[in-house]
Amino acid sequence: MIFPETLEQKLGVDQIRQRLVSYCLSAAGAAWVDRMRFSTDPEFIRILLRQSLEFRQIMEKGEGFPSQHFFDAETWLKRIALEGSYLEAEEFLKMSQALETILAAKNFLIKSKELYPQLHQLSEPVAITGQLPQLILSKIDDKGMVKDSASDELGRIRKRLREEQNRLRKLADQLFRTAVAEKWVPEGALPTVREGRVVIPIHAEHKRKMKGFILDESATGQTVFMEPAEMLDANNEIRDLE
Repeated sequence: MIFPETLEQKLGVDQIRQRLVSYCLSAAGAAWVDRMRFSTDPEFIRILLRQSLEFRQIMEKGEGFPSQHFFDAETWLKRIALEGSYLEAEEFLKMSQALETILAAKNFLIKSKELYPQLHQLSEPVAITGQLPQLILSKIDDKGMVKDSASDELGRIRKRLREEQNRLRKLADQLFRTAVAEKWVPEGALPTVREGRVVIPIHAEHKRKMKGFILDESATGQTVFMEPAEMLDANNEIRDLE
């Protein structure tokens, strides 16, 4: 049956549709609501009513249907389908959490299939292995960082990076204490970072007394931020490892 284009507005269905969209957890859900159309198929309508009734019962019983980490990953999936594209570590973490939520929802309906047969039937086509989120979590930590153990090469690089950072820290501390003893450093100043490199603040009038490179200066020009020559190799090595 063909319905008039203005029927939704006349019956107020457009307002119901907007209300439904406001409750959707994802853009995919909102798009599904937007595609909903009138039906004259009694059996199809009965199925939808049973699905709605079953989920309302879940909500009324407070059974905690899993949905806390669900999100629409369609945009990400389309992106990584392109050659040369990838997900960031934080995106992988969020993806694993979403997969765990979907898996938990499916397991919930499997255990409750006698109580909620229509919802269980609706979930049957969903095929997710529990190994996939676990595989992601074996490489990504709970802060969204790639673990050192993700690969042997990464572990080696991270170990070398920590060693170089410790070496640079000790060297900077030694050179800073020497500069303080010579009264080259403004009172209260400490080693800092400029352009991703560790530098030492020096009074501008003493800048020629320290061998190194000026990377920045204060707004007044009274203080320069120097990378001592002794720290050049360590800073370069750290930049390369990063």
